[in-house]
Amino acid sequence: MCSRRFFPVLLVIFFFAVPVKASASDADDGVALAALENASTSLGQAIGTVERQAGGKAFSAQAEIRNGVLSYWVDALENGKPARFEVSPPTGQIMASEKQGLWDSLFGEDGEVEGVSPIGLQKAVESVENALDAKVVHAEFDAEEGKTTFKVNALTEGGERKVVIDATTGKIVKAENGDETGE
Repeated sequence: MCSRRFFPVLLVIFFFAVPVKASASDADDGVALAALENASTSLGQAIGTVERQAGGKAFSAQAEIRNGVLSYWVDALENGKPARFEVSPPTGQIMASEKQGLWDSLFGEDGEVEGVSPIGLQKAVESVENALDAKVVHAEFDAEEGKTTFKVNALTEGGERKVVIDATTGKIVKAENGDETGE
């Protein structure tokens, strides 16, 4: 249960953070894809930077445009606890991190995250970008019913693609257009 002191922080995250894929229009996809293609640092490289500097594995990453500026957000384990890092796409440097407070309320008192993939989030992101000639805007580790996967959203010239990668083998097990359902 979130305490009252975390409520304003949650409001900021859910209402003011505008993900790159804010709407389903082709124009928005084109703007987001252009911003990602012009960035000096890819989301995969941002994940690698965070993992090296934090000394832990990333389990979620997202590209966001806030006030017209592209930013990368990477969630990773640092000293066994979850932390969120903001990475600058032009420089590849970590600009900010949040290690306590909100994360404790979201992940529980022990701050533990279940499971980490042997292939890693960075490799999953890079494999989708290479296989689909795409730019990843969101990727996260998922463990359900004993099966571990990465769920990845990517933008291509043809629009949004939703991809599922086996977190053990690194193979793409499902890829669909963003507006489709099913296999």
